[in-house]
Amino acid sequence: MTISKELITLILRPYESKEHEFKGPMAWHGADKKACCELVKDILAMANTKGGFIIIGVEETGNGFIPSGLTSEQLTSFQPEEINRFIQRYAEPPINTTLSKVDHDGKSFVIINIPQFSNIPHICKINYPDVLTKPTLYVRTDNNESAPIATTSDFHALIESAIVKREQSLLTAIRSVLK
Repeated sequence: MTISKELITLILRPYESKEHEFKGPMAWHGADKKACCELVKDILAMANTKGGFIIIGVEETGNGFIPSGLTSEQLTSFQPEEINRFIQRYAEPPINTTLSKVDHDGKSFVIINIPQFSNIPHICKINYPDVLTKPTLYVRTDNNESAPIATTSDFHALIESAIVKREQSLLTAIRSVLK
């Protein structure tokens, strides 16, 4: 399967999950700070869970999800450097996403790939009214929502993931010393 086929599969997936979120058509405008911060909240939550993808250009309706696509103006507004700079104002440690622009069936979509945290989870470091609160750890819940960590099971999963990542890092360091 080629990369573009994998990305198209994400667009056509009929459901959301902890690692897969749809957003309706929108433009990335720093002037619409609330919409940008809502995206940052999802990015923080995914990075603290398993990582994942946000697909922009797919609307949720009462009957499911409709891949409606983005206008050319909306599509060109998504610039990776600008988006990552905005995210980094709110995330500690910084999160570096990658962005793909995909055309399918005559429609354009933006797919933001969010890596899982590498060593320590990401905390929100700046407030934005009614969207982001500092200092907060956001995670993806069992309902596939981005929310402040609130349950012991979510906290346990986050700690376990951090421990496993630290163990892998230490094993890699030990192996390199032994070589």
